[in-house]
Amino acid sequence: MSSLINTTHVGIILFETPSEQWGMELDLTKTAAVFVALIAVGVGGLAASGVMQTSTVLMMVAPSMVAFGLICLFIGVKHGEYRAGATR
Repeated sequence: MSSLINTTHVGIILFETPSEQWGMELDLTKTAAVFVALIAVGVGGLAASGVMQTSTVLMMVAPSMVAFGLICLFIGVKHGEYRAGATR
């Protein structure tokens, strides 16, 4: 538990954010890599399972996964910007 406490501020004990705790500074490259990997695992798993034809997965499911992922990414970034501004 002591590793979660940041005592660098005089008289104030603050908790570290997950990015400080785990060294998780996300930039465009890391975000894009995780996004592509997540979509690839989802599409690959669905195509390999044999539930649908591969052409259906590639032509219908993959684009909708990308569109939904981009919408969620946009909302998440905006929420993060809001939260970062609310603490100042």
